[in-house]
Amino acid sequence: QTCALPNSITVVLLAAGHGSRFSESGFVTPKPLLQVEGRPLAIRAIESMLRNSSPTKLELGAVVLDAHCINNRLDEVLTSTFPQCRLVRLSKVLCGPVASASHFIREVKPTGPIVFFDCDQFFDDERILNKILDQFENEAAIVIGVTDSADPTFGYVTTDALSRVVEVAEKRRISQLALAGFYAFSSSEEFQIGRAHV
Repeated sequence: QTCALPNSITVVLLAAGHGSRFSESGFVTPKPLLQVEGRPLAIRAIESMLRNSSPTKLELGAVVLDAHCINNRLDEVLTSTFPQCRLVRLSKVLCGPVASASHFIREVKPTGPIVFFDCDQFFDDERILNKILDQFENEAAIVIGVTDSADPTFGYVTTDALSRVVEVAEKRRISQLALAGFYAFSSSEEFQIGRAHV
């Protein structure tokens, strides 16, 4: 069953972090620009999120670092593949993805559902975006992707009996539910409510 899709959805790549796991492993190229099978990580992440999606109007955005644009042309890489991509450039790394997402919302003021996703994630499900929207049709206000893991370098969540998120911890294992790289909100207002609990 397919949901009645909203008139507009905003999909935002989060690519403004340090990429500390990669730099600690000796990579000097910024994480969004690392090549995977000959294509930048950020481009592959966007393509995997948008694959087979069918919203009436899709707004694409990205939160990036000025330094990655100036020194490595990340802005050109993104807009040459996705000319409609709305870039929000940060002068410095903020204190995590919630802060980057907040900055995007303050600057762009999107309407309708918003999906934030990490630049180092590939989504195998060819209908991932439509499935997220289906959850909103079923009256969910916030949808967070999770997967089973024991790796302490990921973020984790705990949930209650109704599968609602109770706690989020970055790079600290508090359950077996690791964050799977996307965070979806039915509106900017729901993002602000969710943000207050993180």
